[in-house]
Amino acid sequence: MAAVLGVFIAVGAAQASDLLTFLGMMGLHGPAAEMNPLVGRAFVEFGVPIVVAFKVGLILFVVATFSIVARRYQRVAAVVATVGTVVGLVGAYSNVVAMS
Repeated sequence: MAAVLGVFIAVGAAQASDLLTFLGMMGLHGPAAEMNPLVGRAFVEFGVPIVVAFKVGLILFVVATFSIVARRYQRVAAVVATVGTVVGLVGAYSNVVAMS
């Protein structure tokens, strides 16, 4: 259970930093600055709530996958948690670079 909580915190923090920097980037440069065309289009069509829903869904998906896989395949679960965290951090980094 402690591992699941740790994954939730790590992935949640990384994805939250991606979301916050995304919002700052949108304020400065608009949707054209978003490198992911699906996210950019969703933002234009539905606004911030859909982007937040995507992030929450991604966090829940990664944590649930980790929880299920960790029982039998610890290394695979570690990769799932790591990728979910790194993706958020790389997204936040790219947003910060775009704001520069």
